[in-house]
Amino acid sequence: MSLEDQIQKDYVEAMKARDAVRSSTVNFLRAQLKNVKIDKRIEKLEDADVIAVIKKQLKQREDSIAQFTSGGRPELAAKEAAESAILKTYLPQEMNPE
Repeated sequence: MSLEDQIQKDYVEAMKARDAVRSSTVNFLRAQLKNVKIDKRIEKLEDADVIAVIKKQLKQREDSIAQFTSGGRPELAAKEAAESAILKTYLPQEMNPE
């Protein structure tokens, strides 16, 4: 199963479970993937392209967390951190330094 298919499946499961944070995060990721497909004029994305989109989204979340924390908005920083945790589940495991 490709990573794009897994994301679609997880979105359906999150909607059925009425998990608002997970479904909105995965839905936004699906929208970003669709935009990339439209830009590249392709029908299906490779896993490498999907991972690049996820990493870009994670970077945006990290920037938002830093701004919300410095701005005194811990509740928004916590929301962004929860979304980051969800996105990280789609990235491959990093190798340990050893």
